[in-house]
Amino acid sequence: KERGYCADVSCAVKYDLSRSTEGISVTSQLTWRQINHVLFFDGNGNALGRFGFSLSELHLTGCIACQAPEAMQQLNKSLPKGQTSWTVRFDEGAIKLTIGGETFFEQTLIGECSEHYKDIQYFSFFESSCANKFTLTSGMQAGENLNETCGGTCPE
Repeated sequence: KERGYCADVSCAVKYDLSRSTEGISVTSQLTWRQINHVLFFDGNGNALGRFGFSLSELHLTGCIACQAPEAMQQLNKSLPKGQTSWTVRFDEGAIKLTIGGETFFEQTLIGECSEHYKDIQYFSFFESSCANKFTLTSGMQAGENLNETCGGTCPE
């Protein structure tokens, strides 16, 4: 089953991503075309934008839109079939994407982008498969309507 997202923070995870050293860790299938999305919210529940990536592209709403680095594109040939762990986090003003424990993308946000994403307090998932998994870690609090069996969807 494919799903969208709920813009109500009761369906999101409360987590101060701006000050986290761990980030958001997900296990999903990484492919050339299927984009993995994480939607970010501020402390008032306003959607800030979303981070999305596949093995061919990366984007952060209003700030980043580029091809994936060559080493990341080559993962298509070397990743085992099935699920792979990845982590997205913000670290001292930079967004970082780690796949299988190795950092494949890092970009410092500057100017308006830095200001816009400086205080992420909630996240949810957008257009992802219910086969994807994430684990609540220290400092994360599931919204009251978050359905943990489907990685971030609101109950129907």
